[in-house]
Amino acid sequence: MSLNSNQPTATESYKRKFMKRGKPEEQNSLVFYPFYPLKPTTIYTMNCFTNIIGIDTLIEQAEKTMTFSIYTIRNNQTKQTTSIAIEFLRIEETSTISVIFDLLHRPLQTSPIFFIIHCLLLHIFKPEKRCFIWNDDQQQDLYALVSHQYLSRFILESMNIIQLQQPFKHWYNKTIPHNKDCFVPTTSTNDFNYCICQYCRYKCINDAWSLPRALHYTFNEFIYTTDEEFVNIPLDIQYSVICCMTLTKLFVAIQLNWTQEQLDQCKRMHEHCLRWG
Repeated sequence: MSLNSNQPTATESYKRKFMKRGKPEEQNSLVFYPFYPLKPTTIYTMNCFTNIIGIDTLIEQAEKTMTFSIYTIRNNQTKQTTSIAIEFLRIEETSTISVIFDLLHRPLQTSPIFFIIHCLLLHIFKPEKRCFIWNDDQQQDLYALVSHQYLSRFILESMNIIQLQQPFKHWYNKTIPHNKDCFVPTTSTNDFNYCICQYCRYKCINDAWSLPRALHYTFNEFIYTTDEEFVNIPLDIQYSVICCMTLTKLFVAIQLNWTQEQLDQCKRMHEHCLRWG
């Protein structure tokens, strides 16, 4: 059964094989590959069309999970948050769960599905849990859950939300040293406008990394969506889920303090998987 049916017990798994349909890209003699997740994920969509049968199992999984990655989508014209993707991170599992909260097709507040979605969010947004998000703009987007009465402002602001943009910048500058012929000392962890290193995307200390750029320069990967006829998953949902998994991948590298050697090993493994399946 396809994702479009919105059956929470029968959605498709967004497996790594779908990532491999993309072709490598070359830029400045460097090869970039389509995003490759640490684990496959199963996608669930929450909106007015969702069948409530089976969501109790999803709520149980949310209750057991202590760490989440969150990525939001905002309409560029209206500036309204249109969807929120949340990935459940459980180290002991071989795959993850990704839930898309569709804010454009919300159920009536008097409907059973609205109450179920509300309960699901309450099991995610607890103060003892951790939610990783990229930056402050993304965090502000979460207030759409308050506007649509899925959550109270108190619950949202009690949550342990951790922004990764600045920790990533510090980790990247510490992990990827400057070239010997660069004007910046190899031991420096700051950005400088006279840096000549090819892999230093930003040269000003106030520059902020975007999530796609962070993926690009850390893993030599780019965010790639697959034609819907191959995976039966809408492109906007694919994009949200991949960004969520990108956040997870960067979080793991920062949390485990991966070295340049470990990053190179990860890139070689990805290249091998793409070539040999």
